[in-house]
Amino acid sequence: MVQDEDRLSLDKIARDYDIVLVDSAIRDFSDNIAQQIYDCHEELAIDTDDLQRKIRYTSEVTNLIHTNENIWTIQEVVDEFKDYSDILNGQVAYHQRNIKSKKSRKKSRKRIRVTERRKGRKSKRRKSEYNNEDFEVEEEALKILSIYANQIFNLYSALADRIIEFDDSLLEAVLARAEEVKKDSRLTPKNKPKKPRYTKEKLVIAAYESAKGKEVAVISSSYFSKRLFNSCFAKDGPFEVPSEGCIHLYSDHNRDNRYTIEFNTIRLP
Repeated sequence: MVQDEDRLSLDKIARDYDIVLVDSAIRDFSDNIAQQIYDCHEELAIDTDDLQRKIRYTSEVTNLIHTNENIWTIQEVVDEFKDYSDILNGQVAYHQRNIKSKKSRKKSRKRIRVTERRKGRKSKRRKSEYNNEDFEVEEEALKILSIYANQIFNLYSALADRIIEFDDSLLEAVLARAEEVKKDSRLTPKNKPKKPRYTKEKLVIAAYESAKGKEVAVISSSYFSKRLFNSCFAKDGPFEVPSEGCIHLYSDHNRDNRYTIEFNTIRLP
């Protein structure tokens, strides 16, 4: 059994537990690439070195899922990955069109300058006009972004085949606990979805139902998950400490793809 102070890789956790339940924390959050891409309206200026590192990490996680049959998730997490994959593919398509449009405008301006020179007129080059080197840099960034989008889709597909079944009869009781936890303003989301998925709540229930006689690791970097586990396992909570088996919650708050134990049923009173 691992110790609380250990900082483990996902690979090590997969080897140490009977069941590993993951949420979107297995995606590399060291830098918000989605926000970077969203902010690039005219020019795709992103950190390609960081993106290539994300590509390698995402590929490793996908391979890890394929080679470890004990890694599972829930439907709501798969839906979140699908949304992220759609966003990335949408951005790739947008920048493909944008680059094509800029190239077309450049050709049109070139034709205008040639025509004006033939007529003996001088045409000034726009300061903001792209040269071939600018296009090469942006097209290389788009190529890398396309690879990353493809890797995220592969990760989504791998998780879609690992949806765990569990009894959600405790959902109402867990949702009531979640509302108490959310009274802390720091844990209240600024933008509430129109139709909440209750991803964290359902992941907690899936872990509890899976821990009957098994050692379960949960991968989630949400502070809310830790508070919800503690609330559900309180004396007046809906969960009972398993007599056999255990639940460990692992989080990566340092965003370096190494996980530490945030919650441990073995240590509960």
